[in-house]
Amino acid sequence: MYQGAPVEEVSKFKGKLKQQWAKLTFNGQTASVTLNSIWNGSYSPIPPGMHTILAPDYSHKVISTSGYVAATPGMIGNDAWFPIGINGTMQNSSRYIHVGHLSEGCVTVHELGKWTAIYNYLISHRVLGSAGKKVGQLIVKK
Repeated sequence: MYQGAPVEEVSKFKGKLKQQWAKLTFNGQTASVTLNSIWNGSYSPIPPGMHTILAPDYSHKVISTSGYVAATPGMIGNDAWFPIGINGTMQNSSRYIHVGHLSEGCVTVHELGKWTAIYNYLISHRVLGSAGKKVGQLIVKK
């Protein structure tokens, strides 16, 4: 759920950013996420609606998350990004659920200590009848 207008923050990893904050609710827990950090017109927050969470497509280890791992003992799955199919499609929209402090229109789990729980929840919830390609649904509300 969106948390109002974008707000400036200073990330110890990425510096000064204007974040579109939201709360991600999963398995009875919540985590702080950012839906957008870049406001030059290239990216925008995911639109409200029902979207598909797909199984990870490939390792995203080329995008370094080592700083997040070093700051969060026990973090796993940091290179596994879950693609989002906008408006319920099974198409990878190039938007993901992933760990980090910088969002290019993704659902970026800013609350690093919650990432492992989110990862474990998502990776273990493949939808029956989807050939292992669908993990669940993401509902975005303003």
